[in-house]
Amino acid sequence: MIALLAALMLGASAHAHDCYYADRIATCGYVSVPENRAKPHGRTIDVQFVAVRGAQRSGVPVFFIAGGPGQSMIDVGRAVMQTDLGQTLRARHDLVFIDQRGTGSSHPLNCALYGAQATPAQVLASLFPPRAIAACRKRLSANADLSAYTTQAAADDMNDVRAALGYKRIALWGVSYGSEFVFEYLRTHESSVQSAVVEDVAPPQFRVFPPFERGASQAIAYADRSSPGFADEVALLEREGVPAISRASLVNGILEALTDPTNGKMLAMLVRQAVLHDPKPLQTYLAQRRQREVQDLAMGMHLSVTCAENMPFIAHAAFVIVQAYRRACAVWNVQPVSASFIAPVRSNVPVLMFSGAYDPWTPPYEADEALRYLPNGKHVVIPDAGHDLDRPSLTAQGAAFIDAAGS
Repeated sequence: MIALLAALMLGASAHAHDCYYADRIATCGYVSVPENRAKPHGRTIDVQFVAVRGAQRSGVPVFFIAGGPGQSMIDVGRAVMQTDLGQTLRARHDLVFIDQRGTGSSHPLNCALYGAQATPAQVLASLFPPRAIAACRKRLSANADLSAYTTQAAADDMNDVRAALGYKRIALWGVSYGSEFVFEYLRTHESSVQSAVVEDVAPPQFRVFPPFERGASQAIAYADRSSPGFADEVALLEREGVPAISRASLVNGILEALTDPTNGKMLAMLVRQAVLHDPKPLQTYLAQRRQREVQDLAMGMHLSVTCAENMPFIAHAAFVIVQAYRRACAVWNVQPVSASFIAPVRSNVPVLMFSGAYDPWTPPYEADEALRYLPNGKHVVIPDAGHDLDRPSLTAQGAAFIDAAGS
């Protein structure tokens, strides 16, 4: 049997070995890259990857990019491999999962915002506890240039992995923040891309938060349809406050829950209890969700990306979540990227975009705006969906789109 390493024609800069990944033989390895791309002879970091060989390999390899920012794509990829999407694509394509710099095992920038025994009140007291942020920054900056963990640098890392694995052209599949990454890769490495599929579209020109405020209103209004009075009660709690929950934690928690619209009725019940002066069920629910949210992300990388690429270009700061990030970024103190990063991305590469009709994070009009600059682009809106787009139709359309682009 031909070893997977040989089949992938690894370049000299890749360090790799055969491994088991999601119960399959794969290639696990890393490529060493400059931490600061402007200082090629300075400190290096190792960007980890996993490549799973396709059954037939008649199509281009598909590179997946995780969301967050801050998720480990190698961790997420184990779940992807068990889905219809992973199985469908693997029939004809190699699948490649990369831990973006600052995440997973690629020089991770992890921050523990809350103690293991933190109470709901402690978790919800601040979206970004200032002392925890300051302590994490001090610890990480001893061995990392926190301004170097940008999407632009990570796109160059992925291109190095592509070259090291011997792939001339690839397809991209990005979700949420991963879609922003896809656009940056198209901007800087378009000639290496055959096609791209993006879910929960976040073009860089939107800086995430301005549309988030508008999408939030739409998601709350949608939940109000099945639970009349929900929108008014959320507004009441935000205006008057909830004991032991900061305003930013309240709004973030409600909107994070509404990424799945099916949570609306249950959330409305908890909000109603809080309005009736029984806030503990809502406190417990929001605290548990926040704990899971931060555990799934490398929060140092999350802040390095957000504070360099989003916050410097947002003038309006009235939205409570923007205010929370602005305070955290003042502590994190990284260099902003060039304003060219937020320019619209123009590309002739075929791009298929999926949006949930009631997504509070990345509402559909963002993809509509991106489509103006993509002559071979297409946008599909999933009815009655939020930020979680796990649909069989999406899998079928996305896989067929990648195959068609290569035919």
